[in-house]
Amino acid sequence: MELVRRFRFSRASISKITELIANYLNFTERSCAASPHLQVCVALQFFASGTFQIICGDGINVSQASASRYIRDVSLGLQAIYHQFVSLPAGLKRVEVKTSFMKLLTFQAY
Repeated sequence: MELVRRFRFSRASISKITELIANYLNFTERSCAASPHLQVCVALQFFASGTFQIICGDGINVSQASASRYIRDVSLGLQAIYHQFVSLPAGLKRVEVKTSFMKLLTFQAY
């Protein structure tokens, strides 16, 4: 429950995300290098909290500069694989979805 509260994902989901984007993360075998899991967790905490990078890094003992790199790398990794999970409507279906959203927004405005 703590992982979901802090990162908005379960342990299994964090592991799956890490597995999917591992090739897009910078990881070396140096003794103080951040693991791919840590990089993903820093980025997910940033996405989930909407706070500053330095605050996300402080909670995990990572500098702001490192947090920035991890967030960038994870973002680029997610961008590279999003088409596997997200499909946007095209043609008439797109117009239908747009119209439905407009009706919903118009209804809520009153």
